[in-house]
Amino acid sequence: MSMIIGGNIKINSINPNDALCAVNGKTSVTVKDGKIDIVSEGDGLKSSKGNVNIEGGEIIVKSSKDAIQAETTLKISGGNVSAFGDRGLTSTGEIEILGGVIVATASDNQCENLSSVSQPTMMLDFTKEWSKNNPITVTNASNSVIFEKNPLRKYRYALVSAFDFSGSDYKIFAGGIKMKHSSGSLFKAGTPAVYKDVNNDMENPEELYASLFDQSIVHTIDIRMSDSKWKSFLSSAKAEEWSHCDLTIDGEKFENVGIRAKGNSSLLIC
Repeated sequence: MSMIIGGNIKINSINPNDALCAVNGKTSVTVKDGKIDIVSEGDGLKSSKGNVNIEGGEIIVKSSKDAIQAETTLKISGGNVSAFGDRGLTSTGEIEILGGVIVATASDNQCENLSSVSQPTMMLDFTKEWSKNNPITVTNASNSVIFEKNPLRKYRYALVSAFDFSGSDYKIFAGGIKMKHSSGSLFKAGTPAVYKDVNNDMENPEELYASLFDQSIVHTIDIRMSDSKWKSFLSSAKAEEWSHCDLTIDGEKFENVGIRAKGNSSLLIC
């Protein structure tokens, strides 16, 4: 049995050759408090033979496989949980959501075996895959932000759950762009409420830049590539093809990312 009752814990298990799990409690894993930050090439937080119980604390998992996984039952009753993986929440038994503030995103599988939900929850199936760092934001009828999380991995599916999702209709934004679903452009939480074909709302377009898109400061973006690649990028701009570069945004560097020319004004000057 593994139990975490507090502290500030950071675990990095990036090893492409072995894809090791970051935290693996054989009989069970219980988190009661603390701050846990996990980056893993394998599974993030799991129990290979028993339950995973999350009762409190702040948990952020970025995983190349299952972000949070239980062999029997995965129960979340409290805490602030962010689970980003190829699969967000998985269990061969049952998944219970009883409390907490939760976001789980996935590119492969949304949430296996969700059996019990006792607080307002939304499950979103997007029509396209979003890249990482495209925040999922929920606003109320007066456009006040009540929920916002920034996925650390690409995603096609999302589960969002919080006690605050009660009552009125909500708007959903992905990457600052207003979403719609197969039946309309407003969302309401349920136990759970499942929405298919979530995509950009082109009929009623709206953009939102909340705390993760701070408009009170001037942002700096520095693009780095060799002279030869830059010349090739300019000469082929109208094809709108992706080119590799290094990118620094507000002092944070991202290596080997892709950029492309987009929009009439960009293409005209190339």
